[in-house]
Amino acid sequence: MDILLRYKCLIVGDMDLNNVFKNIRDNALKIFGKDNLYSIIVFGSASRPEEFVEGLSDIDIAFIVRSKKDISETINIFSDTGYRVSPVFLTPNDLKMLVDKGYPLSHLLKNDSKIIYGEDFIRDFWKENKLNITDKTLDYLYRSSLVALSLAAEDYFSKMYRECISHLYHSIRHAFRWLICKEYNVFLTSNKSILDAIKLLKLPAELEDIFKRLINLRREKNFEEKAVLKIFDDTIDRVSKILDLNQYISFNEVLNKLREIKYTYIIIRITAFVENRDLRWIIELYNDSTNRYEEILIK
Repeated sequence: MDILLRYKCLIVGDMDLNNVFKNIRDNALKIFGKDNLYSIIVFGSASRPEEFVEGLSDIDIAFIVRSKKDISETINIFSDTGYRVSPVFLTPNDLKMLVDKGYPLSHLLKNDSKIIYGEDFIRDFWKENKLNITDKTLDYLYRSSLVALSLAAEDYFSKMYRECISHLYHSIRHAFRWLICKEYNVFLTSNKSILDAIKLLKLPAELEDIFKRLINLRREKNFEEKAVLKIFDDTIDRVSKILDLNQYISFNEVLNKLREIKYTYIIIRITAFVENRDLRWIIELYNDSTNRYEEILIK
């Protein structure tokens, strides 16, 4: 969906978040103008300083606008910041659609956010629109957990171990959110609220423990490959249990399959997916000897 198209801007600098928000607000007003800009909402970890990790977390930010502009015009909004910015631009009708269909983004914008411009508009909007948890909410969270596993795998092969750990954290957090929505019909945002819900669900201690481990590991900067592989397979095991899967292919099994390949290859993409309640993997490769793209199904 084009309204959910987001792009990331990495800007070099050094500035605290409040000043970053002020600059973004001022730049957005110059580009959109007051008549075209209804509200600016920071959401996710940037609105919760205790969970924001320097050098790793993005600034997720939504602009509610009368009409959208080309990316080439809006890129200047994010100049002079020192963080990776991940924006989304929505019209009021877009936002209402997200709410009506139960997209997770709508829950984050209401309950996991900081309004840096247009408080009156967004307050009036929430008076007239009620959040929903729907099949779309559950499906999106379920698939997001698998997407985060896939991204963790790509990070591993790129030797970006810190980013790999971060995506494993997001995978299990999405899985917990899915389970909590399913059991309690509530969308929780902060790590603390999720951990409290885990206790209420009386889940096995190993599920809570790995979530806590990943929360803490995200703040570390140096990792050994062997330790990353161990936490990767532990996460796959726990995510599979949370999502109530029958079986899974471990990441070590994926690596063993790749070791069997005799030709030189480049990994293009690796995807975790569920089929018949089993977690499987597809690896897209470029075969250097035949100059062809190939797919390997690991199940």
